[in-house]
Amino acid sequence: MTHQVPHNYKEGERLRHYLLGKLPQLLTNSAIKKAIAAGRILVNSQIGTTGYIVQADDSIQYLIPQPQVHDLPAIDIAVLYEDEHLAILCKPAGLVASGNQKRTLANYLPVVLQSSAQHDALPVPLLVHRLDRATTGLIIAAKTYSCRISLGHMLSEGSVQKLYAAVVQGYAPVGERSIAVPIDSQQATTVIKKVQHLATIDPTSLITMHLLTGRTHQIRKHMLHIGHPIVGDQLYNKAGLSFGSGLLLAAMEVRLLHPVQGNILEVTTPLPQKLAKYLQR
Repeated sequence: MTHQVPHNYKEGERLRHYLLGKLPQLLTNSAIKKAIAAGRILVNSQIGTTGYIVQADDSIQYLIPQPQVHDLPAIDIAVLYEDEHLAILCKPAGLVASGNQKRTLANYLPVVLQSSAQHDALPVPLLVHRLDRATTGLIIAAKTYSCRISLGHMLSEGSVQKLYAAVVQGYAPVGERSIAVPIDSQQATTVIKKVQHLATIDPTSLITMHLLTGRTHQIRKHMLHIGHPIVGDQLYNKAGLSFGSGLLLAAMEVRLLHPVQGNILEVTTPLPQKLAKYLQR
């Protein structure tokens, strides 16, 4: 990915400050610093440094790290929607979305998705949000630079609707309600849409909910806050109920306005068996 500094550029910023917002792969100060430290930023074909003063007509290139896909173990990752711009996949529970490990969903994307023929196609598809390792369900990946930027804005504005389902401890109150409790000093809102009491030996409920924000562990923390932690949550409900199937939380539905095509895109996936089996009791 290459960025050409405009001919009339006169500000003379340092490289790490100038790059903020210039490349869709490097949208934070932390990402820029890491890329420079790793020697992945070239200025006029030379390795860039943090203190380099950007000049007009500089050619700045970001060497995108390529995942090693040839030795990834086989894994079943369902692709529920895909076009030239984006894809929606179902992440298995236990698989990390992204990170420094080899076995991450991000590293499988070039294997399970088709390459985009668009002029601004990403070298490899990129996830635009995360799911916890223990959570199964729908996750969105961008296949072009422009789509990644658009989806990022949509997610931050709350215009991507995401529906989750969880089996929680106890009989939660039936009916819709909102939980608006800040997480890490940031606004966080979870809207409970439906509650169904289950016929398990220990009292449990199946809750479906929308997220209006996307804070880390938002559902898990909000369920704990209302006194109904998620069954199998080894972080926030370690001493509580666990049915031996891991965290009983799943991302079930994604609904958004397609950022390029303009149509309403709605993708759903069935309730995972590890949750659905408790409806049959």
